[in-house]
Amino acid sequence: HKPTESKLWLHPGNFSPGFRRPIVVQILLISFVSMAAFVMMEATVGIYLAKLDGWVDPNIAARKTGWFVGYVGGVIVIVQGGLIGRLTKKLGEWPLAILGPILVAVGMGFYVEIAWMPMLIILGLAGAMNAKGRSLQGPTLSSLLSKFSDPREQGVVFGLYHGLSSL
Repeated sequence: HKPTESKLWLHPGNFSPGFRRPIVVQILLISFVSMAAFVMMEATVGIYLAKLDGWVDPNIAARKTGWFVGYVGGVIVIVQGGLIGRLTKKLGEWPLAILGPILVAVGMGFYVEIAWMPMLIILGLAGAMNAKGRSLQGPTLSSLLSKFSDPREQGVVFGLYHGLSSL
């Protein structure tokens, strides 16, 4: 019996090049933790918006969630579509890779605040800060990964990066 090609590439030993350099491991870990937090926020904001209406009409909650996710997506488009290139040229990748998680943390703080003070402006600030932070962090971490990983192993490293993000 010979393993199929798909089983071979999934063998954990194939991912070891991604773990050889400590900086690459740190970037992968930062990416995984921040993506997990972002996804948890996306999952719970819909529940939060539905609860604000007392679970009365699921269509209203779905519409509010859609508007909110659209708003967050708009912020992401603005930052990644126009600002990140200029900011990277002006400030460099490391400052943006550091500023991104700080903005995400501030945004998460606003999400915590709306549990006690359910105000649309706070929810908007939370979404905007989180989206700005993720928009600065994602591309800069990706760029840093490409610089700190061996060019012959970038496929493995980026496979880990995207796999961890999807996980």
